[in-house]
Amino acid sequence: MISRSLGIYGWSEMLDNLLVTGIVTGDPILLLSQPGHGKTAFCKRLGKVITDKIGMETTVRIINVSTARPEDWTGYYLPPKDGGDEMSLVKSPQSLLDAVFIMLDEIGRSETARNQNNLLSLIQDRMIDGIKTKCEILFAAMNPVAGDSADEGSMPLLYSVADRFSMLLEVPDFKIMENNDKMEVVSKSYRPNSNKNIFAPSLDGVELGQDEYVISDEVAEEIWTILEKAKRTYLNLCLSADYSGIVGGVVKYVIEVAKTLSNNPDYHISARRAGMIVRSILASYAVSSAMDKSASIDESAHRVIMHSLTNKAMAKPYDPNVVLAAHQIAVKLLTSGDIIMYAIMAEPDKWKRLEMAYKHKVRPDEFTRLYKDVLNLYPKEERGMVNLVIGSAAFNGLAELMSKHELALIANDMAELVRYQIPEISINASEIDSELWNLITVKKNTMVGSNLISLCAYVSNMMSVSFLEAYHKVIDVYKSALKVIGGTI
Repeated sequence: MISRSLGIYGWSEMLDNLLVTGIVTGDPILLLSQPGHGKTAFCKRLGKVITDKIGMETTVRIINVSTARPEDWTGYYLPPKDGGDEMSLVKSPQSLLDAVFIMLDEIGRSETARNQNNLLSLIQDRMIDGIKTKCEILFAAMNPVAGDSADEGSMPLLYSVADRFSMLLEVPDFKIMENNDKMEVVSKSYRPNSNKNIFAPSLDGVELGQDEYVISDEVAEEIWTILEKAKRTYLNLCLSADYSGIVGGVVKYVIEVAKTLSNNPDYHISARRAGMIVRSILASYAVSSAMDKSASIDESAHRVIMHSLTNKAMAKPYDPNVVLAAHQIAVKLLTSGDIIMYAIMAEPDKWKRLEMAYKHKVRPDEFTRLYKDVLNLYPKEERGMVNLVIGSAAFNGLAELMSKHELALIANDMAELVRYQIPEISINASEIDSELWNLITVKKNTMVGSNLISLCAYVSNMMSVSFLEAYHKVIDVYKSALKVIGGTI
């Protein structure tokens, strides 16, 4: 887990996934918890990993929104010199203009609407006073503003501000952590927090104080690899613009969720938020793949939608069961046909698509389309051979899903094979691999062996190639076809 590798304990794999999702999309993320639960430490450490990797200095900025003065955001403007027309900007030490990773801490303590409105262009457009920043990743943190855990002094966000955050992620409270995680947290934080105590600057040569958490090069490289892999997968999904595939499925899903929630004014999804939800679902799916977890678009959608409404930041009612019901309705509406096909079409391997289609028993027209995609992987002169081999390996298994026209073509090819008189086969053992030799000598008189030998001989004659060449063409297709229906040679 990324959070644990950064010395942050008690956070879930789901929270890890969504945090990385926010980095991959570049959309702003809002963290919510009581003070002292690792929000700032996480951003500081992750920001260091990222900025160290890209080789830039002073590119992580964590700014306390409640105490920052206007000049802290950018710097000071000096009057024009020598009669010039333009003022010059002297950047402040905490200027955000050059920051790649920005964290807006204590955003809930911006007490006035004016103070919050000043954040709009930074959160949405990454601009301050009309100047474009270098910000690529933006997180914000606040304390609860409603319920039993409400923090005195923390104010609800304006809708215009809250709606610019793609997700609201709640950081687990210490009291609900597992005991093992509590032990990790406390054992890392009990030491005296000053190594410059004037009364005892050192004790037997040991510095007092809590050192800055050290991230090893190995851990940093692992985190960077996950981020890079997830970003690449995410961009490939987005740039494909394939609305007959996974992108189209996610878009339809979000539209259905928004439609269901529109019946309740407390759960409004704006057009901007709908777009962020689509991006987040695609990114969450990509992150699961990058972390070598089982990637499911349904699970990614559920994970994201449950954290995509920022009601708690505005002190508005929020019932997770309402959102869950909208998710389930949307999935049910799409599962009847669309959502499964979207997931299938997201798989780049066309043989794997056919396997998934067989498993989910898709409609015959959809299965046949995927079957033809497999045929088109092969040169035109080999497609008859492929058709024949697939039919020989898995005809009965595929029959219920194949269109009648396609079945008739396969059956015709198989009838030709039955009428074919298999010649005597003379093969030099030194010219063939052990698998083929085993097939001929051990399985020759079995159904599988005789079937494959017949196929190889027929393909050899049909394509005017040697028996060995035919064997290699046949065996690859035969194995792939069997894998579709879960069989083996």
